[in-house]
Amino acid sequence: MKGRFRLTLTRKRMLQGYGFVAHWVAGFLLFMLYPLGKSFYYAFGELKVGAAGLEYSYVGLQNFRRAFTVDVDFVPIFLAVVRRTLYHVPLILVFAMFAALLLNRAFAGRTLFRGIFFLPTIVASGPVLLKLLEEDQSAMPVLEVWTMPQWAFQIVPYEVTNFLFGMMESFTYVMWESGVQILIFLAGLQGVSR
Repeated sequence: MKGRFRLTLTRKRMLQGYGFVAHWVAGFLLFMLYPLGKSFYYAFGELKVGAAGLEYSYVGLQNFRRAFTVDVDFVPIFLAVVRRTLYHVPLILVFAMFAALLLNRAFAGRTLFRGIFFLPTIVASGPVLLKLLEEDQSAMPVLEVWTMPQWAFQIVPYEVTNFLFGMMESFTYVMWESGVQILIFLAGLQGVSR
């Protein structure tokens, strides 16, 4: 009995924690870090299809110079994506946390509401959301119908009002994108002890 290796409770819990984290680390290395590194490598070169497959030739910063100086569409699209990301990500997280806090309470029909909040994630697994975005249905036109921005500009400065109404108009998109985050926050609220 003395020669046997025994694990303490602390070490068992530590090994369980490493076991849970190992899956994420493996997934990150395979599906995130490797493609990201490969994309970074390809950004400094030119790929051509040859007899042996893809042929890589190093061109340095030429691709970046071409994107920022020659391509007239790149900079506006890049800035629009950065701007959209800067206000969509916090909105999605705040809405998801708020919805998870509401869905964590005990009330009649809680399972139905959980399904309703997660349904857009299942439905909008690609083509549906792309079609909505193509038809510009990711905004709330009610703000334009009621001419609320003009009324608000008289009270609050234009920059603040424009930013806030831009956030409100993208609320539909935020609801469509927050299903997984709601699920994660809900699991944390129910699984992590106080």
